[in-house]
Amino acid sequence: MGLGDTSDQHGPTFLDALRGVAVRQLACGSGHTCVLTQDGEVFTWGRGDDGRLGHGDNGWKYVPRLVAALTGQVVTQITCGSYHTAAVTNNGELFTWGGGMYGKLGHGSESGCSTPHRVEGLSSVHVRSVACGSRHTVAVTSTGALYSWGDKENGVAGHENTEGHQYTPKLVETLQGKVVVQLSACGFHTGCITNDKNVYIWGEVS
Repeated sequence: MGLGDTSDQHGPTFLDALRGVAVRQLACGSGHTCVLTQDGEVFTWGRGDDGRLGHGDNGWKYVPRLVAALTGQVVTQITCGSYHTAAVTNNGELFTWGGGMYGKLGHGSESGCSTPHRVEGLSSVHVRSVACGSRHTVAVTSTGALYSWGDKENGVAGHENTEGHQYTPKLVETLQGKVVVQLSACGFHTGCITNDKNVYIWGEVS
């Protein structure tokens, strides 16, 4: 909750630790929360397992804490998966951190990161938005191209019959030629809307 303790809250409660901070966006993961300010700074709190908070350790944080590793970056979007977190900057760079299982961080392995690391596999494109599921991550570029990576089972990553998990960003071939304008991921499936107002969806059915 970010209120300084582990008590459940049965109704909306003002988060006094962020009093005076102009908040632009909020994202919730499994046991952790992330906030983006108007100035492009990122605060996280909650469970620190797998380094999902981005503070360089696995400790729990009971009140919002600035993600110092992003200092100097102007973040424009944040999102949380179950055990990992991602942020897009104003210059189109993507940073991910947390649990690396299934390769969902996009850094080339299943190793986790306890601080934000740039996804080098997308360094040649300008990332506009990102979404995280439980075992995968998807990103859309400024041209509307969609990349995904992570779990290959049951179509979660969207690359059909691939060998092994996808450890780095890969263009979703089925959507080549389409311009993606909105993206959403949750659990083990993903959906997107294209500029011709069509919806595409993939992943597990249960």
